Amino acid sequence: MSEKGHHPAPLSPVEQRVAALEALLTERGLVPEGFIEEITRRYESEIGPLNGAKVVARAWADPGYKERLLADGTAAIAELGFGGPEGDHMVVVENTPAVHNVVVCTLCSCYPWPVLGLPPSWYKDPPYRARMVREPWALLAEMGCPLPGDVEIRVWDSSAEVRYLVLPQRPHRGDDRGGAGRAGHPGLDDRRGPPVSTPLSLSDLDLPRRNGELVFEAPWQSTVFGLAAAVVDNAFGGDREPFRQQLIKAIAAEPARPYWESWTAALEALVETLPERPAP
Repeated sequence: MSEKGHHPAPLSPVEQRVAALEALLTERGLVPEGFIEEITRRYESEIGPLNGAKVVARAWADPGYKERLLADGTAAIAELGFGGPEGDHMVVVENTPAVHNVVVCTLCSCYPWPVLGLPPSWYKDPPYRARMVREPWALLAEMGCPLPGDVEIRVWDSSAEVRYLVLPQRPHRGDDRGGAGRAGHPGLDDRRGPPVSTPLSLSDLDLPRRNGELVFEAPWQSTVFGLAAAVVDNAFGGDREPFRQQLIKAIAAEPARPYWESWTAALEALVETLPERPAP
């Protein structure tokens, strides 16, 4: 029960912007009732790294499936019921004793949502996106994955055209590196991450997780995510590329801006391109 005379804290500037977007898009009929709550629930409880872990486990246990997975990732992943937007074209690359694969999106935050869920903040962080290309050895060591000097590191750039999933090496019995996540793609790790150096700004590896993935840190973040999904679905017929282009521009304009604020700016820019609602 609130104290007498208590008033809720005023909305922050970004919360005010998100509230204005929600009111405008709802008035235009682009946000069906319950849409935001449902899509947020799905990504917090159903879609995430545990899906990718199932793909990896099947490949470890079934050589035939592994062969199909490496030959046609999209089709093999679909065999397990995973696919759709942000996973339309999946390529699976395999870690071996001689090769270690890492994935980065150099332009924004392209990520295989159907198997790994929403990208964690460290994946979207400017130091990660820049340093993984320039100095992958050093960055992997700082993230708790030092590699022998004779291992080749292959850096794959995720994009709107193709998303990647790393198939880790199957750990030996007694290996405590964290299985699928620690041995391969950090996004599959459902434990708390290791301590990292301050310049990386990756402290959110220690935030609580659901389904192995980071939850939204504030209600307005899940709201703006749901609003963008509603606009993509109901104004652009499911085509995510217009929003992606706006997100690339927003991140490039202010690289140090918090990710969900860039997402908000991208949505505002996209909404400005929509035709005015015709008068009744």
